[in-house]
Amino acid sequence: MQPAQYLQSAHVRQHHVEHHRVRALILRGGQGFGAFKPKLAELAVEALAPITAEMRRLMADPAEIDRVLSAGAEQARDVAAPVVAETKRIVGFWQG
Repeated sequence: MQPAQYLQSAHVRQHHVEHHRVRALILRGGQGFGAFKPKLAELAVEALAPITAEMRRLMADPAEIDRVLSAGAEQARDVAAPVVAETKRIVGFWQG
């Protein structure tokens, strides 16, 4: 799962609601941060679990990282090529 996909997932929206509940408790006052620290740590671990799992998966498969980077480089070249060509034309570079 790509990071952008993860951020759109229902899992994050669920934790977003929980985050607001914890924040509301803190803002209401009456207790120090120490009372909320364990809940906040738990929320952080839960929210980051999918990212942690994906990172572990990728670190265990360097070939997948190379494949993703190669695909991204190809995509970047495709996007940049017309811009570079137009810039060279405007500046007067020989196109060869």
